[in-house]
Amino acid sequence: MMTGTGYYGRVNAHSETVGIGGLISKMIEQDASLDRNVLYMACSKIADAAASLLKNGQAVNLCDLAVLYPKVSGSTEYTAGGGAEGSASAYSMTVRARVLPLAKNAVKTIATYIDTEARVGPQILDVYNASAAAGNETDDTVLHTVKQGSACVVKGLNIRIAGTSGDVGLYLVPVDNDGNEQGESIKIDELAWNKSRELDFNIPVSAVSGSRCKIRGSTQATGSIGMIKGDARSDLSVQVLTIA
Repeated sequence: MMTGTGYYGRVNAHSETVGIGGLISKMIEQDASLDRNVLYMACSKIADAAASLLKNGQAVNLCDLAVLYPKVSGSTEYTAGGGAEGSASAYSMTVRARVLPLAKNAVKTIATYIDTEARVGPQILDVYNASAAAGNETDDTVLHTVKQGSACVVKGLNIRIAGTSGDVGLYLVPVDNDGNEQGESIKIDELAWNKSRELDFNIPVSAVSGSRCKIRGSTQATGSIGMIKGDARSDLSVQVLTIA
């Protein structure tokens, strides 16, 4: 972003934190043999063990990305005979992190650029069956299997659908078994929820049973209320929905 005659940098990814579910989805994307339920359990156990060690006053190396360690926050006044020694309430405690080389090196390859309009296009992060997710389903196949009329959720950044350009809209994009686009896309006529970070819609009756589709969002919106001039920008989901 511009300030005076120069620019200062801002990482747009900070507006959305990837949770455990997103991290596990990325792991499965990199290795399809991994089991989602096992990964959820492993992450839960790692978090429990790390919290227990921190509670005992120990520093924890978290997957070689960062070292978490307890730290005294503030100070207390010592009074003779006051009994502050060993008291759980004598000091407040907090947690700090020391970033390790693995994490530091990971961000060194990020390409940077000057965007004079500070605008970010839509980024679709996840697509899933709303009913399956509401039932706490974790099986990847179930989460991404839908049928005509099924309620679906799209999660992402800057995905609000708005604008006057002819290609603005949310689309079901047919793909082959390799994920390559094929056939004619189906435009979603109505969105039940249309916000910057979430879109809700129902699978149209024109969706062909047995087909596989990705989701494309095309919009001139930026953020919650902003709009851009010129061509709409779009993004295509990584996730594939199977129409049952």
